[in-house]
Amino acid sequence: MLSALAALTMSAHAAIQIKWTATANETKTLYAITGNGFSINWGDGTTDSNSSHTYASAGNYTVLISGTVSSLDLRGDATNPTGISGFALTETDKTLNTLYLWGNTNLKSIDVTKAIGLQQINTTADPISSLDLSQNTSLTAIDLKLCSSLTTLSVASSYNSLTTADVNNSALTACSLNALFTALPTGSGSIYTVGCTGDATSDPSIATKKGWTFGNGGTGNGSAVCQEPLTAPSGVQSAKINGSDNYLIDWNGSKGADSYSVKLVAINGGDECSSTFAFTSDTTSSLTIPVSDPSKFQYYVYSVNGTSFEKAGPFNFSTTSVTTIDNNAITAVYSYGDRIVAHNVKAGETVKLYNVNGILLGVKKSTGSDVTFSAAVTGTYLVGIGNKSYKIVTLLP
Repeated sequence: MLSALAALTMSAHAAIQIKWTATANETKTLYAITGNGFSINWGDGTTDSNSSHTYASAGNYTVLISGTVSSLDLRGDATNPTGISGFALTETDKTLNTLYLWGNTNLKSIDVTKAIGLQQINTTADPISSLDLSQNTSLTAIDLKLCSSLTTLSVASSYNSLTTADVNNSALTACSLNALFTALPTGSGSIYTVGCTGDATSDPSIATKKGWTFGNGGTGNGSAVCQEPLTAPSGVQSAKINGSDNYLIDWNGSKGADSYSVKLVAINGGDECSSTFAFTSDTTSSLTIPVSDPSKFQYYVYSVNGTSFEKAGPFNFSTTSVTTIDNNAITAVYSYGDRIVAHNVKAGETVKLYNVNGILLGVKKSTGSDVTFSAAVTGTYLVGIGNKSYKIVTLLP
């Protein structure tokens, strides 16, 4: 009862938790620990500030370290087989900045999400399958090499101070590597990926464009597909806008899409040209399209992500469903043959046409109707009208 009470009392204040198994009369040693005013509850009723402890009885023990610890070395080399099976912090801690856990062949669980001041971590050759470093934004060095079971690595959106990342011979996928490359800060740094499961299909240019160099690895061809699978838009419907030749098309967003497009297609090879209308980035979206004769056309709705797309349709324009919208407020952007048209732009509004690289191709001021630009049949363009922009791809496949 006394030892249980002691453990409970310590756990309320402990920051670091270690789990391991000891045999009778076995001495366990913390390779090195640096800090101020720390104490160690060894899990058998003994509390002190020593770096080693001998267990009288065999058993599974939870060790709790409280106080200020800036550096902790729990390496498990041949001369110091600690037998650690789990490592965690029980409360948010800003003082622990250096953690060495490498060479612990029984270590299956590492939780450092509460070590928000962590700057260096080394888990070399540990048999962990996952590691979450998403909360450790102060990291300057990450060393996860030889972790042959490590398939999942969660990273922060960026590590502003990181200078070294070594994941040699881990089981990280190409998408995990790409996520790590994306999180690297701009500037000089060294990264090592040789022998990783996903090295050959990752995209090392994500790192090299930021100024990082590969000490080894970095041979990927960028072929890995890491985005969510696209699905076609659903709930597609159209309605004629009262008092105009325009139709309002509505649809529900699709998984994995970052934009959408509507393509108008002439039925039976009619003399009207096919047209592709403006992209929109809403997850549930609508687009106004001018169609003078709906009997000549059908339309498709595309979900788009990069150069990939999925289409829904074809759909016929509804001649029975009518919706009332202030026609004077409707602005649409669409391509028509070799033209890009900004439809129904209010008088005095400036309309700008850019290529996909943001280079200005033309500027026109509206007189209160359509603004038309000449453009290549194929290509991606941006149309700016006031504080809004439209992305238009001519002749989407």
